[in-house]
Order: sequence, then structure tokens, then C-alpha cells
Amino acid sequence: MALTENELWYSNIVPVTFTNLKTRVKKLIGSDYPKLKFVSPNEAYTESNFPTVRLRLVDMVEVGNGLDFDAIEAFSTTFQADVISLNAKDSERIRTYIIKVMHDLGYRTLSVPNIVRDGNKWYGFARFRRLVQETDMTIIQ
Repeated sequence: MALTENELWYSNIVPVTFTNLKTRVKKLIGSDYPKLKFVSPNEAYTESNFPTVRLRLVDMVEVGNGLDFDAIEAFSTTFQADVISLNAKDSERIRTYIIKVMHDLGYRTLSVPNIVRDGNKWYGFARFRRLVQETDMTIIQ
């Protein structure tokens, strides 16, 4: 028996979060960074375009289900955003806007390490966590 779309609601968490992040960040700073590239979770990660943002799911743990265990009600999701650019200032600024948007989506920030350099590239990382429930409309719309 195939599951219905409603029974698989959690399969939309990653693409909806990615789309919301990309759309909102580009709206805020897209004019300052017209070549800002977002790499979706299912795309191969390449560093050919700078600046680049990659959002990936780190962890997704089931935290709620029905009494008869036939339906998943909630997941605790952890995402990591990676920002890669050719200078530290851009990595820091873009990451700051990513943090703001993720907060707007209801995520809390877990970790914001220092910007690091590898060769001529600067990397900024941030991790976020949020409980996403089946009836959660903040992230779905």
C-alpha cells in the first residue's frame, strides 16, 4: 500500500526550508550579490561560483508519533549552512543574513564558528535546529 502525500509530510522539510532560505536571502541581499549561488541539498557541491551557499540536513530525529505508532507527528531537524566566498567580509555578511532568515523560519542557532580560510577561499558555517510538526505552517508556507 502506497503512502499518501499527507502521510509523507516530512519529506517536504528539506526542500521547503531550502527554497524559503534562498528566496528570502536573495530578496534581502541579492542586489549586493547578484552572482550569489545556492546549492540545493540534492545538487553536487562545486565551488566554481562565488559566493556560494550550501544548505544541508545534518540530522532529522523523530520525536513524536501517535499512540498506535502509525503516524509521525514531529521531527527535530538540524541544518548546516556553508558560505564560501573569496573574502572573509562577504562570508561573514552573507552568513549573518542566513542566521536572520533561519530565525525568521523558527530555527535556533546552535553553532557559529569563526570564518576560516583555505587557500584563497573563506568559509563561514552555521548550524540550526528546529522542531517541525506535521501541522507546522510556519515552515511549510
